[in-house]
Amino acid sequence: MKPLSVQGLWWLPETPDNTETGTLTFDQIEGARLSVVGRLAPLKNGPLGAGEESDVIHGFTTDGKPVSLLQTFVVNSRIGFPGIATEAWNVQTIAIGAHFSSADELLFNRSWVRFDGIARWLAYDSFAEAHYFDPSYTELTVRKPPRMQLGNIPGAKLYSDSYIRYGRDGDERWTATSEAMIGIEADEPQTLNWHFAATSKLRSLAELLYGRPLHLTKLQAEPKAEGDRPYTTVEIYAQMIGGDDKLPPISRLPMLTVPTLLEAAPNALADWFAQYETLSAALHLLSTVSSDRRMFINVSFLLAAQAVETFHREACPSTIVPADKHAAIVESLTAAIPADTRKEMRDKLKGTLEWTNEPSLRQRLRELIALARDGRGGVMPAYDKRFIDAVVATRNHETHHGCKPSNLLNGADMHWAIRRLIVLLTVLFLRRLGLPSDTIDKVIAEHKEFRTLWTTTRNP
Repeated sequence: MKPLSVQGLWWLPETPDNTETGTLTFDQIEGARLSVVGRLAPLKNGPLGAGEESDVIHGFTTDGKPVSLLQTFVVNSRIGFPGIATEAWNVQTIAIGAHFSSADELLFNRSWVRFDGIARWLAYDSFAEAHYFDPSYTELTVRKPPRMQLGNIPGAKLYSDSYIRYGRDGDERWTATSEAMIGIEADEPQTLNWHFAATSKLRSLAELLYGRPLHLTKLQAEPKAEGDRPYTTVEIYAQMIGGDDKLPPISRLPMLTVPTLLEAAPNALADWFAQYETLSAALHLLSTVSSDRRMFINVSFLLAAQAVETFHREACPSTIVPADKHAAIVESLTAAIPADTRKEMRDKLKGTLEWTNEPSLRQRLRELIALARDGRGGVMPAYDKRFIDAVVATRNHETHHGCKPSNLLNGADMHWAIRRLIVLLTVLFLRRLGLPSDTIDKVIAEHKEFRTLWTTTRNP
């Protein structure tokens, strides 16, 4: 989201007559902050105190737009010479265009989201340029792509949309901007938090297919009509998880565009929304490992191994033996602990036995690799017993240290093991979207690095 700085008049809903002037700022790294000259909140902690909270602050910008600031609290309150009070408020969410009281009010019928790479993901191309023989004459045509229905999710419809802006910049220059977006049309009014969640799920899917984090660049919501009060489109600003203003430009196409994805798996978006809560923990770990190249390589490796375990635990819930049989095993083994065993050792053994029905990392990797192979022989040659043993040995060493195993991964070998785990998880997520194996094979074949890691034992 672009940085914001606006001046306005601000007040708490419970004290509308106590208005103060101040400046509202926002950027993706620091978040939102309201700095007021005066005092909105009654003092609780003295003139230098902080911590006063308010669910909402209302205001008007200097150009007359209503503003709601949600989930706010004072981070600095002071009185300077000669007795001028100032306050700084931390703000979780900015909504410009309407006054309301909570992100949990059932207010919003529609929302529109835009993030980095969305035009390429939707396969939108609005510009067509025609050159004529006269070198002084060029015609540029800008067409609005037709709206595309993307399918239904629980309680809403998804569709692609766009708008075009053009204007004159000085006497000799015209500009035209085409912006693509995804619309979310709820069956009935939903909360702002509901629209936030839907936006996050869409962006996470795009990030999976791009293999990198994507900035959320715009979020708009349309409130329901209420009496004679006119409601316009509300601009939302909020600090998003994973925000980084130093992300490099997008240099390649996504592995799958939305039209290609829906052609291969018509219910892919609905399936993604249905499974998101279950798989989100593994997805967030995968996203962190895939995108943060500044992380120490051993930390990245541990997170990749954790992502594998988390995906298996959520997507393939299983135990080694039935629960009642495991309880009997634990009881027998606990009874077999010698009576003179120190309490510390007894407690450790009991705690360890409680988790022995969970598959090990080695067992989880075997099952996930078999799932990704999907019965096809001769594929994934690098994902063999030697690879699994090295991953397990390295994870154990990096967690507990001690003696170094002979197959410990270091340097380049550790890096490419991480990348192979990323490819494995990406394929497994694509399978969860309902994509057939031949489509996944084609996607991998068109990605140079993934193709080498997936189909050979060589490193790129």
